[in-house]
Amino acid sequence: MSAMLIFASCEPQVVFKQIEKLPDYRMLCDTSFVFEFDNQNPLQVYDVVLMFRYVHGFQFKQAVFNFEYLSPVGDSIDFTFGIPIVGQDGKYIGDGSGDIWDVEHTVISKRALPQGKNTFVITNQMQPDLEYIPNVMAVGLKLVQVK
Repeated sequence: MSAMLIFASCEPQVVFKQIEKLPDYRMLCDTSFVFEFDNQNPLQVYDVVLMFRYVHGFQFKQAVFNFEYLSPVGDSIDFTFGIPIVGQDGKYIGDGSGDIWDVEHTVISKRALPQGKNTFVITNQMQPDLEYIPNVMAVGLKLVQVK
């Protein structure tokens, strides 16, 4: 997996954005993504947003992940959630451009993070009996300042 760190000027409220691209558009059954954010402003409030990029042909109605948050002061959060991929109308959800679809899901809303290294671990929880999930291009995380 290759990592790319991006600071997006077109999203001025985004203070952290990291995207992990998947080789051959395959997310292995035991894939985990680790994102570390060194927070310098413990008074700032953030939304933590998961980004999921998939290719047209993704055959599941949702993408399922486990989310684990570890704070620099020892607090933690751990839960599993699903991101809808197909709507009630049977059409893909998200922003589509050609065969590529992007969907974002707010995992944590309006939370101040302690100063120091905050760690977020996102683990694939889809179909453990499959060797990999096809048609997944990338998984990422961004932190958005909330005013």
